[in-house]
Order: sequence, then C-alpha cells, then structure tokens
Amino acid sequence: MINKIFLLTLQLFVFLSSLNFIGHVKGSVGDHLSYYRKCLTDCLSSNCSNQEELEKFWTNQPVHLNLTLWSCEEECKYQCQWSTIDFLLVELELERNLLPQFHGKWTFYRFFGIQEPASALFSLLNLVTTYLAWTRYAKRILQESPSDDLDKGFTVGNIVDPYFKVTTIGAILSMNAWLWSTVFHSRDTLLTERLDYFSAFSTVLFSFYAIVVRMIDEHLDLPGKRSTIHTSLLLPFISYYLYHVYYLIFVQFDYAFNMKANLVAGFSSSLLWLIWAYKRLATIPMSQLKDHHIVKCVISILLVNCLLIFEINDFPPIYFILDAHSIWHFGTICLPFLWFSFLEKEALEGQAKKKPERESSSKTKLHCN
Repeated sequence: MINKIFLLTLQLFVFLSSLNFIGHVKGSVGDHLSYYRKCLTDCLSSNCSNQEELEKFWTNQPVHLNLTLWSCEEECKYQCQWSTIDFLLVELELERNLLPQFHGKWTFYRFFGIQEPASALFSLLNLVTTYLAWTRYAKRILQESPSDDLDKGFTVGNIVDPYFKVTTIGAILSMNAWLWSTVFHSRDTLLTERLDYFSAFSTVLFSFYAIVVRMIDEHLDLPGKRSTIHTSLLLPFISYYLYHVYYLIFVQFDYAFNMKANLVAGFSSSLLWLIWAYKRLATIPMSQLKDHHIVKCVISILLVNCLLIFEINDFPPIYFILDAHSIWHFGTICLPFLWFSFLEKEALEGQAKKKPERESSSKTKLHCN
C-alpha cells in the first residue's frame, strides 16, 4: 500500500513537471483590435508622453484612483477598453457574450479603484470564514486536549488531533492565499498577480500533502514516529513548490502550465480524500451514514470540484460585474465551516476510540503491580 502511494506521488510530480513543455498563453483578441490600439496610442501620446502631461494626469485623477495607484498607462488601457466595448456594442451591434478580453482579463466596472469588486469581496469573505472556522476548530481541539500536554506547547504529539499542526499550517496557507486573492482582484499588478498565483498553488499542493501523510500514517500506524514521517514527506512537496515558483519567475510565466499544475494537484488531492472517505464509510452501518461526519468530507470535496466548472469554463462578466471566477469564489465562502467541522469531529472520534484502550492499559498495569 505504502509503495503504491509513494509511486503515485512520484508519478504525479513527474507529470506536473512535464507541464512545463506546454505552450504559453498569448495576447487576448481585444489587444489586437485596431480600434483599441489606436485609442491606446492616442491616449498615451496625449496624457503620458512627457513629465508635464504626467503631472497634469496625476492632478486630475480622483483621490481613490491615486490611492489605488492607477498609473497613466493603466488608466489609458482601462478607458480604451470601455471605448472599444461601446464601439463593438453600439456601432457593430456585437452581442455581449461575444465581447473579447483585453490583456488576458475581462473588463469590469471599477468601485473606488477596485478593479474586480465582486471577486475581491468574495475573496475577503473566504478569508473571514476560513479564519472563523479554523479558530472554532482550534479552540475545541485545545479544550479537549489534556492540560499537561498544552503546557509543553505545540511540539507535543498527544494533542487530541494528531494532525493539528498540519491542519493549522493548511489554514494559515489558505488565509494567506485569500488575502493575496483579495489584493490581486483589487489591483492587478505584476507583483499582486504573482503573489496570488503562488499563494493559491501553495494551498492546493499542501492539501495534497495533508491527505498523503494521513493515509500513510494510518497504513504504518507508528504514532511515535508521526512527526518524522510528516517532515520527511513534506520535503518533496516543498522542493516541487520551489521549482514551480522558480520556473514561473525565471524561465517563463506560463498561465496554462500554472493552471494545469493546480488542476493535477487539486484533482489528485480530491481523489485521495474520496478514497480515504470511502474506506471509512465502508465500515459504518447504513443507518449511521446520514449524520456521520465523514459525509461532510465527501460533500466538501464534491462541492469544490463541482464549483471548478466555473473556474475552467470562463464566460464574459454578467453586467460587467460577475464572471465565472467571481462565482467560483462566491461558492466556496461557506465551505470552511463544513471542512473544519469534519476535521474536528474526526479528531474527537479518534480520541474517543483511544480512551478505552488507555483505560484498559492502565488497569492492566495496576493489576500487575
């Protein structure tokens, strides 16, 4: 069993690496429209070509656009996108669902300088719900843990949930990803885009790691060496993550490669979680399945993968506000409560099963004495 898991992990890493050979995404259709190109050239020439014009531009900019650091060039691109859209809709009578992207992005109505208001808001809400769900989980786990263990800090191996550290690191990575998603959707710059993509991939890859260590732990059943196993298994994941970031920064920032790497890691993680859940559910009587906490795990995984339909199948924004990506973010807002509730109950159920064993062991020792 363990050899199969290691082999699967190795094969997935090889496949992820092979994605580097996929061609990169080129410019959008809107970038090449003659109307847009002429508008942009005229705007840059009139407003951004010398210091005097730039000073005038900054003076005339509203305060909220200055605060959100919209440059002269970016403002020209934004205004020319709307000018081109108006031309396509009014003059050419193009249908809205046929409108093109510009520079790899859809055009949205700004809100006080926020570039994609819906996605930014939903990302922020995901950050809040992840924090609330994790704090509730952590509070319950620490309350149920023996006080003498807690006095020794988080290095102890007998906290109620043996995966408390793994879950906490995963929560921190997830909150970090939602933070940078909020920033990126508020202002799309080279830096915020990179931080958003790298943070998101760290969450996806760590989720893959979390189920791998759980399955290997349960197969080996070596609680005393759990920390060593977790650290050893983490190294190849960190190595691939660093390679992934290095490739995107120093070799080629390939959007298709990054998307496929996320999908492979995400689907692999989901598959292993479903296999793990199926094995657990197979041991539970049918009468108890409906209210069992493992069902929450299955529902969470299935919902995430169903919502990926919006991430993969993009479409123009509805009323220039809601696009597929923002709907994907909206759909995941409440999932942290379901997921951390499952992890909490899984840990407490495991603890409840261990109590009779410890009590039996203690009685045996007393009897022998």
